[in-house]
Amino acid sequence: MNKKGDMSLTTVITGIILLIVLLVVVFFFTGTFNTIGKKLGFISGTLGDDLSITVQACQNYCETAKNLPNPLERIKSMPFCTKPFAIDKNNDGKVEEDELTIKCTEPPISAKCMIPDINGIEKEAIC
Repeated sequence: MNKKGDMSLTTVITGIILLIVLLVVVFFFTGTFNTIGKKLGFISGTLGDDLSITVQACQNYCETAKNLPNPLERIKSMPFCTKPFAIDKNNDGKVEEDELTIKCTEPPISAKCMIPDINGIEKEAIC
């Protein structure tokens, strides 16, 4: 048996594994995983924020703002007014471009934040 030109099975398997690792690293750093995932159906543009969870988050943001000094002034820079959510407004199963930056006060979330002013009178926070 002449082993002069033969490569061992271990060498071939090691080479294949190294090639796969190299491809994974290249795909990761070039963002190709996203494209490949969409083509294979692993990643889709159908996911968005769950509406009921988003409403609860907005209520929590409002409660947090109420505990700050001068909340009616500061709420404009708080997550209640600034955090964007991705909500599928038309329920077509896809989050469109205009559905990616919906704030707490905008439909379909439409959360209201009632904050007491200096005199203790509750007023709706305006973003």
